[in-house]
Amino acid sequence: MRWLFFCIVLLSLLALTPVQAQENCAVDGSCPQTATQESSDLNLINNPPLVVEIPQITTPFNLDLKLYAVDPENQPMTFVFESTLTSTYSSGMASCSLQSSLLSCLSGSTSGFDKLTILVSDGMKTTPLAINIFNEAASAVSINLPPQANAGQDISAFPGHRVLLDATKTTDPNNDLVFQESSFIWKLNNEELGRGLTLLQRFDKPGAYTIDLEVTDAAGLLGKDQAVVFIQEKTSCRNTTAIYFPLDTSCQTQWPTQEGELIVMNTRSPSCSLVEVCSPELDPMIEEVLDCCDGTPLKDPKKSQACNFANKYSQGSNKRCQALYAVKAVGDSAIYMQDYFEAEMCCYGVEAICNKKTNFYKALPTPRTNKPSSQQLLCKTTPDNHILGTWLSDSIMSYNNIALQDVHAAATLTVLGTGTCVDYSVALVTLLRKLGYSNDEVFIAEASNHAYTIIRLPLDRKYHIVDTTGNKAPSIVLGNVPQGYPYCENIQNCYNDLGKQLCPELKSIVGCEGIRESFTRKTSRFSFKAQKLVKGVTELFVEEVKR
Repeated sequence: MRWLFFCIVLLSLLALTPVQAQENCAVDGSCPQTATQESSDLNLINNPPLVVEIPQITTPFNLDLKLYAVDPENQPMTFVFESTLTSTYSSGMASCSLQSSLLSCLSGSTSGFDKLTILVSDGMKTTPLAINIFNEAASAVSINLPPQANAGQDISAFPGHRVLLDATKTTDPNNDLVFQESSFIWKLNNEELGRGLTLLQRFDKPGAYTIDLEVTDAAGLLGKDQAVVFIQEKTSCRNTTAIYFPLDTSCQTQWPTQEGELIVMNTRSPSCSLVEVCSPELDPMIEEVLDCCDGTPLKDPKKSQACNFANKYSQGSNKRCQALYAVKAVGDSAIYMQDYFEAEMCCYGVEAICNKKTNFYKALPTPRTNKPSSQQLLCKTTPDNHILGTWLSDSIMSYNNIALQDVHAAATLTVLGTGTCVDYSVALVTLLRKLGYSNDEVFIAEASNHAYTIIRLPLDRKYHIVDTTGNKAPSIVLGNVPQGYPYCENIQNCYNDLGKQLCPELKSIVGCEGIRESFTRKTSRFSFKAQKLVKGVTELFVEEVKR
């Protein structure tokens, strides 16, 4: 099968000189923006502070505003009242002052509601932070009561996972709780784990961990609560040190492995070896995705731009935010992968994609990527020895032949940092699966001359087509398909780490609803279901015979 020999390289424009790229402008005068241009633009971007509106809070209170505001570039922030542009504010309902980020408000003489607006500035840009306050009648509270500590829901996780201990639902009847780190102490077996309104923690061994939360208000009164963290035994990727993996995978070993179904696109690969969900080398990337969507500032401007996009369109879903950041990081933000791996096509002599015949059967052109290993690649294919490439080592580049090879995801992301359409899709699907997307939510879509990704985002009833190849911009179009290729019409097969999967119907894909499926596709869908049914019955029969 050589359907992907002529993989459409819409993003090969990135390899052209500025004069050549101008020749490919559309009739209307618009020209494709390159990833290099975008990267230089990102260096000039200063994002305003991000804030979360504070819901109704009753006076008196003390509040650390840094808990509700963060600067994407981690610049120092200043806080002033919008109405006075100073550090003091007074009305009938409250009398307030600001000391650095600590807001203190005393009750006024009048009962009722008031709305404070604090201006949060990073020195260049300003964002308003709204605070809704309420002043009760003076006689409404006569007894000082301890805070009502809330340690959050019980948590289930696996060894090494980041566990977020969350006390944000803690309240105080008298509103004299100071929301600062020293007010919240987390303990395990009477030993302090850490302090703060939230706390990230890891547990390396399976078991049930009872976490105690102690909350102290301004009067010294103490409130307590508990949460239990259940750390489960690994059910997948058990033969690896991988921390993040999908629960519904059959894979247990990282590359090289013969686990999984055989996938045939450019080269033949076992599905667990190609879509390498058991790779521990990819766990740091998963951690970075979690940082973005948990609110941890990403200091790199390129990363903060992608993270801002992910949070903006997350619709309040952490899992949706994670997928959008992964798409941008592999795709048009060029964080994990850069450029199109044209040398892979030139090494095999693919005329439709290798732009210079002088590069035929050579490891040229050298990809523009931040991975030094990509400068040491070799082409061992010749016109007389027209063999497909193989990837044998992540450390000794001279062992590998780059001719039209499908590389396992960990090597693509950590060693090469570049790839062709298959590599881009395999890398993204692997990250999404490690983030917990199920086997029926994300696929590598194989077309006759291209490969891309299909994903169903949380809160969406339909799937989206994503094309990250060569940092295509935009990689995802919410509400439509990317432009420049007949994505809907050309879908032929779908894959992930479980092997060949049933592709979603076109009516279930955003932007493909009006396209009728051919009789061949419908027949293929019925045949696939029948094969899966027969395979399942056969496996059950074999297991019964063994028993």
